[in-house]
Amino acid sequence: MLHASPRFCANLRLTTRRYLSTNIPKSDYQIQEFKAPVDVIAFREVAVSAKRKAVVFRKQIDTDDISSLDRDYVPTSSGKPPVFFPGLRKWFIPNHKRGFADLSPYLSKRLKDHMVPSELVLHLSDDVLDSLNKADQDSSVHTLAKFMRWLTDSGDPLYQSFRVLLELETSVDPHRPRLAGNGKSRTRFIRFNAPFALFHAALAYNKAHSGHERFADLYITQFPLSDLPKELQDDFPMPEFLAAPNPQMFNAVPDVYSSSLWLGLEPTYTPWHCDPNHNLFCQLVGCKVIRLMPPEAGLKLFREVKARLGGPANPFIRGEEMMQGPERKAFLDAVWSATPPEGMLEVELKPRDVLYLNKHWWHSVKSGADGGQLNASVNWWFQWRDRML
Repeated sequence: MLHASPRFCANLRLTTRRYLSTNIPKSDYQIQEFKAPVDVIAFREVAVSAKRKAVVFRKQIDTDDISSLDRDYVPTSSGKPPVFFPGLRKWFIPNHKRGFADLSPYLSKRLKDHMVPSELVLHLSDDVLDSLNKADQDSSVHTLAKFMRWLTDSGDPLYQSFRVLLELETSVDPHRPRLAGNGKSRTRFIRFNAPFALFHAALAYNKAHSGHERFADLYITQFPLSDLPKELQDDFPMPEFLAAPNPQMFNAVPDVYSSSLWLGLEPTYTPWHCDPNHNLFCQLVGCKVIRLMPPEAGLKLFREVKARLGGPANPFIRGEEMMQGPERKAFLDAVWSATPPEGMLEVELKPRDVLYLNKHWWHSVKSGADGGQLNASVNWWFQWRDRML
């Protein structure tokens, strides 16, 4: 049973965006939501007791001069917030009204030469591109080629070197765009390492263009915070939810295993999967939509889709097939259709929201928009350990 501190109970509700059959107990398959920040004790109470629930903490992330990022911000206490990220203000230039969220010069200067794990999804086949070439149509329909030409025309030697890198990684000639691989495939997934400045260049390109001309589907994924320069690591310290000394009233102690930074040009997508550790997921810039299921229901859906595909159904051995070809389409249809399976939950995370997700819960993540804008998140994976061990 949940025993939240009295001053938080008024801010707790259960989300209504559920897809449930009437024979499922009401106590299962729920997302709990706190509409105001909580303290460390309240978080530990909620997280330890949330065996079959995901928990969302709205507007939980704080930073220096938070009012410059959130004009509706109202201070709730005089003490240090349990989720305090100086990097939220130092890394990002906020998106007010119709503005375009950007990376700060502070971050770009310190990270530009740092190699980061990058993913790119291409959505046009060879056959489509060949027909476009023959028709001599405007190449803006192929945003990768247009972006590569922009890098070349910039006259910046660094940007021109990025064009060469993209040619090597994608096998695309900017003067005759052509995707290597199966011409029947509608998507091609590419994973590579690149200097962070390439991502910043793509963001600058998108700021100068609009609509379909923007370069999208570029994602820095699962980049360990421990691989950042020390100064930047300090900008995103482990939340007090996990780092604070354990109150005497709790036997469970959080042991943190790893952390990751996620920076993408929308749309971003993470396929249907489950993790062996609990997840504290913090949304920084843009919105993310998460569809999720508890372990048994999520595994059942995974096996059903894999059975239709005719492949092995091992949930712990997943490769690039998740991001391209028939498997990508099958899981997109199964998880993200307008009429998802019974028991599917959905939650939208906005900037400064925090999600606690139990281990072994299945989930898939999409950005809330697809216009090539910046989306940023950070998370920590951990286990609960008995304090007596």
